[in-house]
Amino acid sequence: MLKNIFNQIRILYISLFTIALLSFSYAQQYKSGIRTSLDQSRKGNTDLHFYEFFIMTDYPINFIKDNLSDLQLKLEYTIGLLEDDSTNSLLFSFGPVAEFNIYDNKIFLSGGISPSFMTKHTFNNLELGGSFNFISQIGVMFSPIEYIAIGYRFEHSSNAGFYENNPGFNIHFWVIRYNIKN
Repeated sequence: MLKNIFNQIRILYISLFTIALLSFSYAQQYKSGIRTSLDQSRKGNTDLHFYEFFIMTDYPINFIKDNLSDLQLKLEYTIGLLEDDSTNSLLFSFGPVAEFNIYDNKIFLSGGISPSFMTKHTFNNLELGGSFNFISQIGVMFSPIEYIAIGYRFEHSSNAGFYENNPGFNIHFWVIRYNIKN
C-alpha cells in the first residue's frame, strides 16, 4: 500500500515538474513563497494545521485582451503539509490563478481553483473521503516593495462529491511571496 502511494506521488511529481519546466520556459516572471494557516482549522474534534510552498508562473498562453491588462493568469504549483496532532499528509496541487491589480502594482486580488492530491486523508476523527480533492481560493496581497508581497488567503477544500464522504474544510492563511523577474 505504501509503495503504491509513493509510486502515485512520484508520477504526480514528475508530471508537475514537466509542466513546470514548460511553464517556466515561457514565463517572464515567477513568484515563490510560503503560506501557513493563521490558526488551527477546526473540523469536528480535529485541529488541522497547514503549511505550503508554492511557485506561480505566467500562463504559457496570453489570451487576455489589452483592455484587461490589470488581469494576469498564473499557474500555481504547490506542495504542502496538512497535519493534526497525530497525522501528517503531503498535499500537491496545480492549477490556474487569476490575479487582478487593484492599485498601482501594490494591492492584488486573486482567486482560483485547482485539483489536489493528499497522501493521507484521515485525521483523528475526520475522514475527508479520499486522496483527490479540489481547492478553491481567494486572497489579497500587498506589495510594499517591488519584489516582496504579504497577504491573506482563504481556501476551501473538498472532494466535490467524488467520494461518499465529503466533509470539506476551510483554512485561513497568511502569505509571504517573493517576485522574481527574468
